Amino acid sequence: MMRTVGLVSGLRRIKTTLVKDADRDDHGIAISIRPAMPWRWSSSTGDVRFVWEGNFKAIIGQSSSTTVPCGDDRTYVVDISVTPLSVTMEDDWCGALQLSDTLGGSTALYAYVGADADSTVRQFQNPICLSV
Repeated sequence: MMRTVGLVSGLRRIKTTLVKDADRDDHGIAISIRPAMPWRWSSSTGDVRFVWEGNFKAIIGQSSSTTVPCGDDRTYVVDISVTPLSVTMEDDWCGALQLSDTLGGSTALYAYVGADADSTVRQFQNPICLSV
């Protein structure tokens, strides 16, 4: 995974476009208080992950998670919102997921992005835009 060089103060929104062209493609965006966040597919204090894993998308929060089926192979426009009390992950195809989580109340966060693929393409198509 790649991360921002430094902490982002007041991070409130992340926007990007991702390409999912095979069932087993995985894409992830994360926010964390840690400069070296280990990847986990489970909840961990100090981290929130927004992922496409195979045929579903999920928000994995600090203490809970939520998922929805979202397996179509296509290009997705992704919009992530962060507030002091919740996080939301929306796209232009599968709708919105929301999770109560207080990580957004942190003064500053690192943002991470990564992908793996069983196909030949694993990419975020446009720059990742962070908003404060």
